[in-house]
Amino acid sequence: MNWPLTASAFVIGILIGFIGRNFVQVNFKPDFDIVDICSIAVTVLVAFLLQNYIAQKFSNSRAEKDLLLEEARGWLKTCRETRRVINASHDKRTLTSDDFYNRPLAKVVKD
Repeated sequence: MNWPLTASAFVIGILIGFIGRNFVQVNFKPDFDIVDICSIAVTVLVAFLLQNYIAQKFSNSRAEKDLLLEEARGWLKTCRETRRVINASHDKRTLTSDDFYNRPLAKVVKD
């Protein structure tokens, strides 16, 4: 669980409550009914369960990270192989710098 985020949300909620109490005139009934108490309890329970559900959804991304890392490794392997082929071609003089700098891009793509 992300405690700094939870603590900051709690502090923001307290500040909103104080601002609402001082600047917005809200009057509460002095008597409470059992339905009101149950409603508050259910609301707090739903908020707690929803927070835990969302936290688990976002923290359970290790499998996705592993897939992305595996894909990145594949691309890196492809790039290294391409670099090796280009360097080998350049070393054999089958590919020169004139192929890149003195020819228009359209000819390079067509060839």
